[in-house]
This record gives sequence, C-alpha cells and structure tokens, in this order.
Amino acid sequence: MRKIKENLKMIEKRMADRRMRIAMSDIAVTDLHDILTIENENFTNPWSFYMFYIDIFVHTDTCYKIAKIDGETVGYGGFYFVMNEAHVCNIAVRKTHRREGIGERILCTLIEEARKTGADRMTLEVRVSNAPAIGMYEKHGFKAEGICKKYYSDNNEDALIMRKHDL
Repeated sequence: MRKIKENLKMIEKRMADRRMRIAMSDIAVTDLHDILTIENENFTNPWSFYMFYIDIFVHTDTCYKIAKIDGETVGYGGFYFVMNEAHVCNIAVRKTHRREGIGERILCTLIEEARKTGADRMTLEVRVSNAPAIGMYEKHGFKAEGICKKYYSDNNEDALIMRKHDL
C-alpha cells in the first residue's frame, strides 16, 4: 500500500510539473498542420485546413489558442464572440496527452480571453457520452442547460448544451 501511495505521489508531481510547462499562445499559420493532425485524431468529421484558416485568420470575431509543451503542439481551442457571449467551437488535445490537464489549461485560457473581449457568459456543446469533458466543464462553473437532439452527424448523438454565466 505504501509503494502505491509513493507511486501516485510521483505521478501527481510529474503531471503537475508538466502542467507548469504548458505554453499557451496565438495560433500561427505554421501551426495549422499540427492543429489538423489533432483534429483528425479527435473527430470523425474533422474541420479542413480551409475551415481553420478562415476561422482563425479571416474572421475577426474568433479567438484561438494553441497549447505546447517543450515546443510540441499538444492541443488547441477557440471560440466565437457574438454580442456578449463567447461560444466555444473547439477544444482538442492530442490523444497521447489526455488526462494531463491540457484541456483544462486551454479552457481556462479561453475563459480569460473571453473576459477580455467583454463576454459575460460562455456556451458550448459537448457529446452526452463525453463524461471527462463534461466533468471538466462542470468543475469550471458550466451548467447543463439543454440537449440538442442528434447534433453530431457521424452517429446522431445528442449534444449537451452547457453555459457558464458571469465570466
């Protein structure tokens, strides 16, 4: 039992050290290849290069951030800003780096950026089967506010609509 506790402490320390090394920044055109790789790893209907390019570099009402550890792209996220609301459209983490706090760091960065733009609330959709993501959103004050039936076209899965008020 003692050995297990020691191992858990060592793992927790390694993960905490890793979280401290997550660098968040704006996305550059040169990052799009890595973004597309992560997108394709995570989604059955991935966005195209063109969709990301337009969303990030042409639209003026979006904010996207990239997460890197030691120069390696490990995740990204973004939102649209409409009126006084930030609508999260993407948060994705490289499969080999899940459960390391990267998604949470991306979410916190997006919340802070939304505050800076003047948003007073944030909304998103998440697959009803994605319990880890739902738990992360709830941890940061998001509440379920409805269901969007058959939202995901790949398997007709419902989306849970979540909102965080009072950013």
